[in-house]
Amino acid sequence: MEILKISQRGQITLPVSIRRTILKGKYVGIEVYADGRAMLIPVRVEKEKIDYSEEELEKIKKLARKKGGRRYKISNSAKGHIKSL
Repeated sequence: MEILKISQRGQITLPVSIRRTILKGKYVGIEVYADGRAMLIPVRVEKEKIDYSEEELEKIKKLARKKGGRRYKISNSAKGHIKSL
């Protein structure tokens, strides 16, 4: 068993021996069980489909450059705001 220190920001560093064994790519999933055990699982992330048109992406870029702004928990709310611009 390896013992890992948790940083103040909740991060851990996986030892090289573990990274070489389980990490075949850039991503790893974690499964947490009811008894508190956790399992790291190597995963491959496929490129996600962008759910915005080119026009919407341009509006998003303009909004991102402004100070302040709004945050949305779901994409439909954000899309509604973008369409209203």
